[in-house]
Amino acid sequence: MAWINDPHFAPPPTNVIGLRAAFLQAQFTAGAMASVTVVYLVGSIWIDQPFGFLEVWRIPNDIPGGIADTWYLFLWGLAVTLLISVIAIVQGIPRLVPPGTAVGLGVWESVNAGFFEELRYRWLFLLSAPPGLALLNLITFGLVEWLYTVVLVPLADTVTLGILAPQLTSDEWLVGAAIVSVNGGFRAMHNDQKGIGGIFRLVNAWFIGMLLFYLLFNYGLWAAIVVHILYDIVVFTTAALMSTFLRPLQGTW
Repeated sequence: MAWINDPHFAPPPTNVIGLRAAFLQAQFTAGAMASVTVVYLVGSIWIDQPFGFLEVWRIPNDIPGGIADTWYLFLWGLAVTLLISVIAIVQGIPRLVPPGTAVGLGVWESVNAGFFEELRYRWLFLLSAPPGLALLNLITFGLVEWLYTVVLVPLADTVTLGILAPQLTSDEWLVGAAIVSVNGGFRAMHNDQKGIGGIFRLVNAWFIGMLLFYLLFNYGLWAAIVVHILYDIVVFTTAALMSTFLRPLQGTW
């Protein structure tokens, strides 16, 4: 969304609308799948993997149920985007691209990010995390397990109001640790701003990531994918429509 009305962010080139954007996302996901497969197979030699390789794909999908259960996420995205847009209007920040172009770019980016990011963070990285955590725990003589089971996982369970309690409080500590660890990576991926805005984006991304894990385990991977896509569409479209109230940057519409 930043590139719609923040001069510090360059808009994506218009030629990303098409197969190029999907190809780059697919290429990165394919690379992740190759490396994760190796890590998973090697890790299976010395630990009991808490997740089967295709386990998340076997979770029954209920897309309408997932959307209905997380309706507040879309309302949150709408409200926050409206607030940010109003601030941009008051500050006189110019828009970088025409609203129509912003809608097209936003929808396409939403579809690609929602699909491929969920494949990586709700499936592939969830498989590679346990072997890595187990190795770190061995090297640190149990410190990693203590950190997750005593501090990080209980904290995550508390601030998410127990929606992931069955997974976070599993008898196998690597389950909860993997979820929290992978979600930390999902949060870090959205670290593209500085200051208060950057802190907000990190916190916001962390909670959304945990909610997407909730969707995964309760409504299936496809539900998480669809909700992610719809949330991004709400945010991008709202920002694009609100940008009609911004003056265009010199040289743009």
